Amino acid sequence: EGTSPSLRYQNKGYILEDNKNMKESYIEMRRSDVFLDDVMDRLCEKMNDYARGIHIDTGELEVLPLVIGKNMNPVLQEYKLVQDGDLESLEFYCQSVLSEYADDMINLFKAGGKDILDMCFGTELCSGYERKYNPIRFDEL
Repeated sequence: EGTSPSLRYQNKGYILEDNKNMKESYIEMRRSDVFLDDVMDRLCEKMNDYARGIHIDTGELEVLPLVIGKNMNPVLQEYKLVQDGDLESLEFYCQSVLSEYADDMINLFKAGGKDILDMCFGTELCSGYERKYNPIRFDEL
């Protein structure tokens, strides 16, 4: 679910203007440290709603949503699902990535950008991976 760009969060502290008046500073809620920290805290839990599967025809490993809307994902029958142990689960991988790259990821989201994949492939976060899909616009999240 997206967060409206119109929601604002007050930065801590004030900006001192040339005339020595203090001015409050606001940023978009979706780019605030408070909001992004909360999103990162909840992100890996959502990975339990996904499974890794190997496509039966192509042999390609993919991450698939288990449920779409209120129904089981109909394409699951085209995949052989990979059984995960606790240390191989998507949630565990997510936590590992976030523990290493959380600060970089938060800074990327704070900076904005229209294309999340460009944010990923423009850094070392996605090095070694091929860009396959159409871009997702940041403001669509």
